[in-house]
Amino acid sequence: MKEQTISIIGGGASAVAFIHNILTEIANRKDHAGLTIYMIERARHFGRGLAYDLDQHSNLLNTKAGFITPFSDKPGHFYEWLCANRNIWEDDYPNAHLYNENSFVPRSLFGLYLEHMVSDLVRRALAIGCHVIPVQAEATSITSSHDGGVIIKTKDNLTFLSDYAVLSLGNLPSREYQELGSHPGFFSSPYPLYKLVRKIPTDASVGVIGARLSAIDTVLGLISSGHRGPIALHSRSGFLPCVRGAQGRYQPKVITLDRMKSHVARFGTLSLQVFVNWIIDEMVHAGVDVTKFDWINPLPPKDILGFLKGEIAASDHPRAWQAVLYATNSVIDYVWDHTSEADRKFFWRYLSAWMAYRVSIPPENAKRMLSAMQSGQLTFVPGGMNITKTDSGFAVAVDHDGTTKTHNYKAIISAIGTPRDATQFDSLLIDDLLARGMARPHPYGGLEIEATTGRLRDQNGQPHNRIFALGELTSGTFFFTSVLEINARHARERAKLLADMTSQRFASEQQSEPMRVQQSVAN
Repeated sequence: MKEQTISIIGGGASAVAFIHNILTEIANRKDHAGLTIYMIERARHFGRGLAYDLDQHSNLLNTKAGFITPFSDKPGHFYEWLCANRNIWEDDYPNAHLYNENSFVPRSLFGLYLEHMVSDLVRRALAIGCHVIPVQAEATSITSSHDGGVIIKTKDNLTFLSDYAVLSLGNLPSREYQELGSHPGFFSSPYPLYKLVRKIPTDASVGVIGARLSAIDTVLGLISSGHRGPIALHSRSGFLPCVRGAQGRYQPKVITLDRMKSHVARFGTLSLQVFVNWIIDEMVHAGVDVTKFDWINPLPPKDILGFLKGEIAASDHPRAWQAVLYATNSVIDYVWDHTSEADRKFFWRYLSAWMAYRVSIPPENAKRMLSAMQSGQLTFVPGGMNITKTDSGFAVAVDHDGTTKTHNYKAIISAIGTPRDATQFDSLLIDDLLARGMARPHPYGGLEIEATTGRLRDQNGQPHNRIFALGELTSGTFFFTSVLEINARHARERAKLLADMTSQRFASEQQSEPMRVQQSVAN
């Protein structure tokens, strides 16, 4: 019997979740073994990915320690691991004695947990007759083999012949502002921050492009490392993330998946207006005063200091509206898949507002941001921008409220995160897939994926039978892939599908084996 092989390209949290789930499926079925899984990761630490890499402790999770997990079948697993393995990590984290299930712990600590999970997966695989083999390499191409499988090649000339490939590349760097990349003082990514801060003089003026989680990490990382110079946070939309409250999880009564499916079965689609009305009904059910929200035209705050002060004060208490929005994790990809193109385009105008409300920051980070603004070291600059190189550094021309103002900096840090446009990914593998027509960009982000299976679509829109995708690469198809809970669910679904496919092939080979034996004896 031919051993089956899956190569997963990328070694972050989604990859860990996928491997965990497919091993669980195999162990529960007990109908086949012999599966080999290659985890091909270009970084030297397996499991962490960019999001949870070794970095400064000021980079905090924005989900409480008691809630975050890559395993949808193991709620609270990360916090259980923390409590059971304090001897492994607490010496490296000076505030370890303060951590509890409601803490927003450093992201690098979650990364350490993921590293340990990779080691556990290697052992689990061996126990059921399978193999998980981590390989440090950068995949640069995928082609189809003559027998219908895939051939994966790496930058250092390794070749993996596989039955299936799973793309789980995580947060990819952006080529935006690439023309500035060769100039000293320009940084296309802030990560890892512990290296970045050494390259910028502590008294230099710094412009940070972006205003979401990566940008806030950057500002706080600079300040915690002793940066004394002025820092400006540039936000195209003018929004800052809200601050996470003290609430727990909320079980929806209105915005349930069953209700969504029933509505689509009756009407064929789910309009944005209907979904928004249901969210409002859910918030009323949860005790939210919905009259305090502008549902028609949400606008960025005019007084950023007042906004932060209000958010920090509110974070001391449960914020039911946040709990409702977070609960949309269970239905958001289904809603997006069954919404009309016209509604998608309309909603896209409000994407920044939605992200500001939906992706919150820990109170500790908000307090430090407020302190930096009150001291005058940090300023918030809203408006569209154009960046150019000058003799002394960089100039950022900002258009806001009908006026243009130029801001000058010694250093510029792009902290805009993974771009929506797949052609802007700084990735040799994505370049190759697009150039050879094995993939095509999704108009709303990432690559086009078949929603029901996660299969990669080629330039003609046809799904590839052997190539699948997870995480940020699927952002256009599934809309919101910035939350581990959602990616973990997708990883479980892909793992079940691939377990089914490998199981079917195993069964067919077993059935044909007696025939081959009989033929051999007869000969």
